[in-house]
Amino acid sequence: MGGIEMGVIEMGPGMAAVAIVFLSLAAKLYMSFGVRVKQSGNGYEPLEALQDNASKAQLNVAEYEGIFTAIFLFLYLKKADGLLVTIVSIGAPLTQALYLSLAAKLFMSFGIRVAKVEGEKKENASSAQLNVAEYEGIFTAIFLFLYLKKADGLLVTIVSIGAPLTQALYFWGRVATGLGTRGNRQDPMPFSPIGALPRYVCMGISVYILYNEIGNMSVGPGLAAVAVLFLSLAAKLFMSFGIRVANVEGEKKQNASKAQLNVAEYEGLFTAALLFLHVQKDAGTLVTIVSIGLPLTQAIYFWGRVATGSPMPFSPIGALPRYACMGILAYQLLTAVN
Repeated sequence: MGGIEMGVIEMGPGMAAVAIVFLSLAAKLYMSFGVRVKQSGNGYEPLEALQDNASKAQLNVAEYEGIFTAIFLFLYLKKADGLLVTIVSIGAPLTQALYLSLAAKLFMSFGIRVAKVEGEKKENASSAQLNVAEYEGIFTAIFLFLYLKKADGLLVTIVSIGAPLTQALYFWGRVATGLGTRGNRQDPMPFSPIGALPRYVCMGISVYILYNEIGNMSVGPGLAAVAVLFLSLAAKLFMSFGIRVANVEGEKKQNASKAQLNVAEYEGLFTAALLFLHVQKDAGTLVTIVSIGLPLTQAIYFWGRVATGSPMPFSPIGALPRYACMGILAYQLLTAVN
């Protein structure tokens, strides 16, 4: 495999994926322990002045983690090499560390932020872009896996057309119609439901396809990837129909929204890494731990917070072991690509 050798470690797509996972874990740990709380004489206090900037930075890199991880693990499995592969294998983790879909992200950077668009138009475009970003890593991981498995058939064709189309409809439809208003607010209608509802159908079909392609339903990374995808769909459906359609407001809505956005950060990365371990036929105690722990901690974090209506106690109960599982996952990927 081509690349730049660093001692006994070759810098290629495999190591790039490991670097992305490690950087993701580091950013999330920093947000939890370096920003949201600090040790003081009176216990833990939020660092309000630092939190907003650091939170935006961490959310920005989180948008790319699932996509980059899926792509690099795919390139590793395909034994891709050459100058361009080496450039992105070094450049992507480096830009993540330095802080640095593409069309939606470029539009937000140059069409909104650089153009200094403010108010409801900016809020509408930002909300639309963050929404489609939740799905990018998941869909990328699934489609690359289906490509490697040479999956075909009517259902595969439906999601292969439907997923990108609904993503485009949701974002660009909202951006185009965001120039109009409903009362004093930008109107996300009609493209929010036009994009979202068939996208849920595509995700449901993807769960079914993935379940069939995995085949062996014993505890392992394949079944864990199916579980992560199913939990992702369940959380998204709950937010749409259990919160927004039900017109739930106030603290309950805010808590559920934050919980869903939190687990969404991990879904693409976890799906890509677990499918990679499945394709590699990795097994052992550590693989079993992450195969059980990753979907379980995701479920505990989201549904625990929804059930209690509060971050406590399920925020740390879900988050802390999830960090441990991410550390194990990074180690497992490192051993798998070397």
